[in-house]
Amino acid sequence: MITKAPVLVVTFCLCLVWAASAAINPDPSLRVIQFCIEEPFSALFSFLLVLTNLYLYRELNKAALTTRDEDYPYIYCWKLQVYFWTWSYIWSTLFHIHENKLTERMDYFGAVIGFTIMDITSIIRALSLTNPTYISMVCVPFFLRTSYYLYYMNFVKFDYGWSVNVCIQYALVHNMFMFPWCLYRFYKERKIHYIYGLLAHIEMVMFVPFELFDFIPIFGHLDGHSIWHFCGSIILFTWGSFYVRDVRNYSYKR
Repeated sequence: MITKAPVLVVTFCLCLVWAASAAINPDPSLRVIQFCIEEPFSALFSFLLVLTNLYLYRELNKAALTTRDEDYPYIYCWKLQVYFWTWSYIWSTLFHIHENKLTERMDYFGAVIGFTIMDITSIIRALSLTNPTYISMVCVPFFLRTSYYLYYMNFVKFDYGWSVNVCIQYALVHNMFMFPWCLYRFYKERKIHYIYGLLAHIEMVMFVPFELFDFIPIFGHLDGHSIWHFCGSIILFTWGSFYVRDVRNYSYKR
């Protein structure tokens, strides 16, 4: 029996593909779709990121069946990332379908919160933290920083440029911890899954210019931001490959 969820996902994907096709079609009669989906390529690629996260969640659950929580105490780290990035990209999809005050704010806030969780969980894994006190010491500075960000954006000034800078700061913190850690662990253990972590950093450096630098949109809609969302799926899939293999290859040393 076919469940409703896959049917709805496929239908939504087809609608976004149709919208993207209508956006570049010269026939004015097809451009009416733009009144419903304002940025079809960005919406399509954002939704692709939602699907990628759901796929990774399934793979993490499958990998978790091969180990016990006490054998791999960091499975919650990767699942938290998937939860919050899925939530973030759902709002990103809605924002690119139709921009209003709610979808705009939730899109920006979702990105920063996603980076916050990514930094916290990655540091926990890199430092092999299991003590709640030490984990709290990692969480508090990030929660305070993100709380101030939310306060400023909501009650002082909604500043897109500053929001992007905050995301870059969080991304740099993540890279400062995870790239050297993956490099060191690969050198020490010679396990191939650390290569995926290194490759994800390289991909981010390669693709982030699409987000930071504007150019004339291809077909009038395929701009740097939409390409960045597409590249995001590649980066996410690479990171997800590391997460899943980290679960499978981890050996707990008591």
